[in-house]
Amino acid sequence: MPLAKPLYLTADFSDLTPDEIMRAKRSVVFHEYNQSEKGRRNSRSNSLMHNFGISVEDYEALLKAQDGKCATRKSAQNGDREANTCA
Repeated sequence: MPLAKPLYLTADFSDLTPDEIMRAKRSVVFHEYNQSEKGRRNSRSNSLMHNFGISVEDYEALLKAQDGKCATRKSAQNGDREANTCA
């Protein structure tokens, strides 16, 4: 089943109900927030806490103690999500 186009990408609101218009406007705000530096930091913080039970500060301290390397693979983290299976 194909996914519907997100409402924040909808250019024509003429065929939407008032509730859908409000939802679209909120989704634009949330999308813009999630793309902002603050939104990305908040998302990272929530992800670390949810998945590992640690704060960003704890994560950075662990990474520093491990000399910037993954404790499991002993390789430097490069930010490439496909090549990097560590947090």
